[in-house]
Amino acid sequence: MKIKILNSGKLELIKPIKVAIEYIEKDKQYFIYTDVQKLNYAWGIGKTKKDAIKDFCRDIEDIYFDLKGKKLGKFMQKVWDYMKIIIKEK
Repeated sequence: MKIKILNSGKLELIKPIKVAIEYIEKDKQYFIYTDVQKLNYAWGIGKTKKDAIKDFCRDIEDIYFDLKGKKLGKFMQKVWDYMKIIIKEK
């Protein structure tokens, strides 16, 4: 599945993010994640798919603003560089 909209008042996607979504029976929750290392393995959880997607989008936003304007190490600089390609501020 692909996330095409972040539902954020601050950010919007330029390119969709490929994600996987699974239902974790023992926790009775959905788990959504990306295995894209360039996104620092972002993830979200929720009782519904919609809630999990919303949590994932918040995680993407949190990562973006945590990295913005900071001096970063090599790995996190790659995450930031990728985010600047797929996300823009409103």
